[in-house]
Amino acid sequence: MTAPAEGCQPLPWQGAALSVPDAMDLVLVGGRGGGKSTLLSMLIVRDAMRFGKGYIAALVRRDLAGLLKLQSEIQQLIDAQPELKGTKYLASKKEFRFSNGATLFLPVSYTHLRAHET
Repeated sequence: MTAPAEGCQPLPWQGAALSVPDAMDLVLVGGRGGGKSTLLSMLIVRDAMRFGKGYIAALVRRDLAGLLKLQSEIQQLIDAQPELKGTKYLASKKEFRFSNGATLFLPVSYTHLRAHET
């Protein structure tokens, strides 16, 4: 990513997590308020930028409030990236369509996610 959104500079541990090679798995564990969700948003936007139309992902949360918080964080990160100007959030489909062809689904349920299968 180029410059992060104002106020969204990664914490040192988040910066280290952002540099983990693709060949390795990354597990985010811990209590509330540590920045795991923010890191997840950063990883999503970073990978959408890296992989373009080859990036198709779904972000599933147990509760709607948590999903809406992540949607807002992701939008803030997108807005801070000039390369992603033109990215749209389609509320009726609950998905981000990135200007570089990447797609992120935010299903509110497993049934909604299954509706996107081809």
